[in-house]
Amino acid sequence: MPKLPTSTGRRGLNLLKLGASAIRLARTDKPKVAEASRRFLAASMGQLKGLPQKFGQILSMNQSPEAEAFEALTESSEPLDLEVIEQVLTHEWKRPWREVLSHIEPVGRAASLGQVHRATLAESGEEVAVKVQYPGIAKAVEADLKLLGWLSIPLGGFGRQFNLEGYQEELLRDLEEELDYIKEAENQHQYHFLAQYQPNLVVPPIHGKLTTPRVLVSGWAEGETLEQVADNWSQKDRDQAGRVFLEHVLGFFRQGFIHADLHPGNFRFRKTASGEVRLLLYDFGCIFRADLDTRLALLRLIRITGENLDDDPYPLFLKLGFDPAYLEPIAGRLPALCRVLFEPFFMAGHYSTSRWELGPRVSDVLGDHRWNFRVAGPPKLIFLMRMFHGLLHAMSTLGAAVNWKHLTAPILEQFASEMEQLELDETADPGRSFANVANHLHILVKRDGKTRVRLTSPMHVIDNLHEMMDEELQKQLAAQNIDLNQIASRVRRNGYRPQQVFHLKTESGGEEKEVLVWLE
Repeated sequence: MPKLPTSTGRRGLNLLKLGASAIRLARTDKPKVAEASRRFLAASMGQLKGLPQKFGQILSMNQSPEAEAFEALTESSEPLDLEVIEQVLTHEWKRPWREVLSHIEPVGRAASLGQVHRATLAESGEEVAVKVQYPGIAKAVEADLKLLGWLSIPLGGFGRQFNLEGYQEELLRDLEEELDYIKEAENQHQYHFLAQYQPNLVVPPIHGKLTTPRVLVSGWAEGETLEQVADNWSQKDRDQAGRVFLEHVLGFFRQGFIHADLHPGNFRFRKTASGEVRLLLYDFGCIFRADLDTRLALLRLIRITGENLDDDPYPLFLKLGFDPAYLEPIAGRLPALCRVLFEPFFMAGHYSTSRWELGPRVSDVLGDHRWNFRVAGPPKLIFLMRMFHGLLHAMSTLGAAVNWKHLTAPILEQFASEMEQLELDETADPGRSFANVANHLHILVKRDGKTRVRLTSPMHVIDNLHEMMDEELQKQLAAQNIDLNQIASRVRRNGYRPQQVFHLKTESGGEEKEVLVWLE
């Protein structure tokens, strides 16, 4: 692999080329050209390492066929030659590396800031993972951060409203930690201690005496990748893998920290002899930590949404750090937004995220005010969202159906009194509460004026209304230009407020049929 470009000028030139490739990709309507552009883009991100590769890893978790081009960035981008790695090891350990290692595999697994080699300790014969930071990567990351301001250019004057400086500070703080392997070792040691009390979690131990700011040594541990599990495990085992993954994420509310870089290269799954699934975690450079008030505010949002309490979520979003100047104009939409954002947490039974359709539904609820919500969000939550993105990608890839509500209930119970005592800076407004959001969907079917069917369902059924209608009724609706998807979109834009959804009257063979659907 060629030497990393580290100067601002050289990085800037390469990032401009990346941007040009991305623009070509966005503008082309030719599949072969698009595929070639994606491959070139992914390869360029892998060569640059640093922030470009991190962005590529996020793109790899996009739920679309196009994401496949970026998957290599999570597992096997182009590594540095072993000769370079050996020089770093000798320099960091201040003695010939062969005095420490009896063997090291020549090809490492490359990541965004460093690469990992499987090796054997000379003294004990133990197999270990040796993570080595790329020479010059710190300067490359510094150059990337300086160039991050260019991201606001496409926004024009609106870009000035975006707290780009705040995001730069958060990224800088995180990357400084990721570039310090002593700090990462501390994080991994903390997680290893945690794993002793969580039987479904596996974290390799750290070899502290061999760890330096640029070299990290830990026990070698193997498992099956997310794709291998998705392709080869039974549905029952995939559901268990999803449950274990979700249990780990929910542990954040208790312990106050969470692995925030859950792309597929940073975890594996194992099965014990008895068939139990274990989650194996790697790479602890990016950890999101939150104080108790932040966790309580999130939990209280989940609780009031699930119980449809007569509460106003706006003060809780302010407690999370949202900017009132941009959040206040959409305060009335927040109850409906919460019903979408936190849906898995209050649904009874096993929930599959494939039914969520989070993006389109959020867009319908917020409409033209989507940017208000994005701009209002505090930079400190970027890594929580990154972690959540990893969770959703894992759940979707596994096709796992998990009872989120059941797993969340003990946590809500544990923090119930503390949630109630949480001090809020803004007084709740009953006009912005969940009382304005419908609870139920009603379906009434009459034949010749007599009720044949009366069904009451949870409100969320409106988002999959077509599944409630038989084929004959769907044909009748289509004949009268009634589009169920458009109806669901309209309901979301109205904030899931009580309303008539549709009213259909038909006559066939002398029999009159009437179907009335409404939210209440």
